[in-house]
Amino acid sequence: MKADLIRVEAEIGGMRAGLAKARAFAGEDPGNPLYDIVSAELYEKAGRREDAVNLLEKAVAAQPSADPLIGALSSLYARTDDPTKAEAVLNTRLKADPKNIAIRSRLAALYLEQKKYDNAMAEYRRVVAEGSSDAAVLNNLAWLYQQKGDLAKARNLAAQAVAAAPQAPQLEDTLGWILVAQGEADKALTYLSAANLSAPKNPDIQYHLAVALNRLGRTADAQAMLETLLGSGATFSDRTEAEKLLQQLKRG
Repeated sequence: MKADLIRVEAEIGGMRAGLAKARAFAGEDPGNPLYDIVSAELYEKAGRREDAVNLLEKAVAAQPSADPLIGALSSLYARTDDPTKAEAVLNTRLKADPKNIAIRSRLAALYLEQKKYDNAMAEYRRVVAEGSSDAAVLNNLAWLYQQKGDLAKARNLAAQAVAAAPQAPQLEDTLGWILVAQGEADKALTYLSAANLSAPKNPDIQYHLAVALNRLGRTADAQAMLETLLGSGATFSDRTEAEKLLQQLKRG
């Protein structure tokens, strides 16, 4: 790919050489947003984020309907700790094209990253209503419904996500954890075990699997898993709960 050739040129000859290669390709292929995106990447890698932002802002002004440029600029704003601008550039595009699923999905993911869960849910719901069957979208919306306590909707969406992308550990984990919450640890075990096999170093999956094992009366297995997990020093959101469960199991 030409993007890789630009990156290789930059590795060999430095940022200026990479930028020159990008300009040469752009001259041969005018209007292709790829070259501005990779050039901004080179600027950012060199610690020149302001130049990267300026380049993409000009590119978006010249091509306001170029979704790859808009996505790249929004992501760059987010990485420079400017979430307001990151949201604004996506919302501006959506005003012109409200049914743009790709951009709306980006906005939903941005809200999710910022822990603006109500906003994220609203946007993901619109994406699904527009007919998206993207597994990540379905999975994220399932997780949001789970946080709201609507386990029936969460389970339905998580099952759709797993069907859309079988053997994806993060998706299997979401569905398995929802099933645990619904009191169906036996069914959950199938998904959580598979997820753990695919991603054996994921602490969230290990904790969820330990809980399922405990619910099924397999306390020795649960304790062994928790001891290994907590002994590894891994950090994860439910670490405090995992420590409490391990203490309970040790007390019998």
